[in-house]
Amino acid sequence: MLVWSLSRDADHEHAGDGAGHERQATRGVDRRGEHAVDPAPLASPTASLRGRVIDADQVAVRGALVCVQSVTPPTDERVGLPLGFDFAKSTACTRSTDDGRYTIAGVRPRRVHVCASAPRKISTCHGELPTMRAVPLRASDTLRGVDIVMPTGAVKVTGTVSDLSGGVIEGALVIAKTSGVLDGVSRARSDARGNFSLWLRASDATVRASAPAYAPASAQFLAPGPPLALRLAPASSIRGTVVHADTGKVVDNALVSATDASPRSGPASMRQVRTDFEGHFTLDGLPPRPYRVAAVHSSGRGEVAAPVTLGFLDTVEGLTITLSTGVPVRGRVVFTADAGADADAAPCESGRVELDGGGHPLVAPIADGGAVEFMGVAPGAYSSQVFCDQAAPAGEDPALSVANVPLEDVLWSVRPGASARGRVAGTVHTADGTPVDDAE
Repeated sequence: MLVWSLSRDADHEHAGDGAGHERQATRGVDRRGEHAVDPAPLASPTASLRGRVIDADQVAVRGALVCVQSVTPPTDERVGLPLGFDFAKSTACTRSTDDGRYTIAGVRPRRVHVCASAPRKISTCHGELPTMRAVPLRASDTLRGVDIVMPTGAVKVTGTVSDLSGGVIEGALVIAKTSGVLDGVSRARSDARGNFSLWLRASDATVRASAPAYAPASAQFLAPGPPLALRLAPASSIRGTVVHADTGKVVDNALVSATDASPRSGPASMRQVRTDFEGHFTLDGLPPRPYRVAAVHSSGRGEVAAPVTLGFLDTVEGLTITLSTGVPVRGRVVFTADAGADADAAPCESGRVELDGGGHPLVAPIADGGAVEFMGVAPGAYSSQVFCDQAAPAGEDPALSVANVPLEDVLWSVRPGASARGRVAGTVHTADGTPVDDAE
C-alpha cells in the first residue's frame, strides 16, 4: 500500500550546475516512504540533477514543474494519511525550458524521486517497473540523464478550498496523487475565489489542501468526478517536553508523534516533530480531535497515558512524555535463494520490518543497503516479520531476544518475487436485471 500525505510547501526553484562528479541516472523509482527534500545548508556538500521532460512521442514538454522528493524514511513508526503527503514541504522544484530540459541544484545527498507535472499530462516520476528504485544522490554529484516521460490523456480535476464558515481561502496549496506506481504529484494553488484545477490520470486519487493557520484537509475521490470541496479547520497544537525515566533529564532529538485516536477505518493519520536541545516540542497544524502522543529515541520510548483531545484553535501545553529504558536494534534485509541470510547477499532497499513483543508492533523502514534500525526497544522477546517490495518471505523470520545492550548485525532474508496487476469489473443492476447507469 502506498502511503502519502500532503502538507505546507515551499516550492523552491533551483537552477545552475552543481560542481563535482558527473554520472548517469539509474532508472527506477522506489514509491515507499516519500518525504521532504530540504535544500541543504550552504556549508554542506550538495548534489544536482539534470534531465529532460518529454512525452511519449519524444516531444519536449515546456514549463513542466519538476520536483525532487526524498524517500529517506524519518522514523521507525508506522505512518499513514495525512502525514504521507508531508514530503511536499520544502521540496526543491524548477520548470522545464522550451526544449524540455531542467536542472535542480543544491539538494542534500540522499535517495530521491524526481517527478514532473504539467497541464494535460499525467504527472509522472523518473523510473520504470519493476525495479522502482529511487535515484541515489551523493555529495558533490551532478547526476545527468534523469529524464521523465509524461503520458498524455490526463483528466482535469477542479475544486474549491474554503474554511468551515464557507469563506474561500486564497493561495492554499493543493496536491493530488493517483494510485499509479510511477504517477507523480499534481500541484496547484487556489485563486482569489478559492478555486483550483489539477491534471490527473483517470483513477482513484487522494487530494490534500493546506494553508497557513489552518489544519490540512484531505479527501479520496475518483478522477475526474464532480468538483471537489475541501474545507479547512483552524489549526490547533500540542506543546510539551520529553524526559528520561532513569535520569529525569530532558531528551533532545527525540521523535514525537501525534496519532489520530478517533475511531475510523483505514490508517491513522500522524504528525511528527523532533525535540530541541532543551527537550521541547510543538506539534502544530492539527485538526481538532483526540490524539495519541508518543516519543521515541535511541535510549527509549514513551507515550502519554490518555489521548489528548484538541478543540478548535486549541493549544495543549505543559505535556510531559517520559521515556522508558530501551536500546537500538540494527540489522539488514538481504535477498537469498534459500532460507537463511548471507551478509554478502544483495540488499533489499524498500519495505519495512516489524517487531512484535506482545503489544503495539514496532515498525522500521528498510533504508539504503537494506539497513534497518529500531530505536529504544525495551528488553524482551520479539518475533519479526519482513515486508520487502518485489520480494517474498524466505523461511521463518528470526526471533529476537533484546537485552540491556544494543542488538547489532541482525540479518533478515527475503526471496526475489514478482507482482501481479489487474482490474476488477462488473455490472450494477436492479432486482429484475435492468442495468443501472451512473451507480456509485
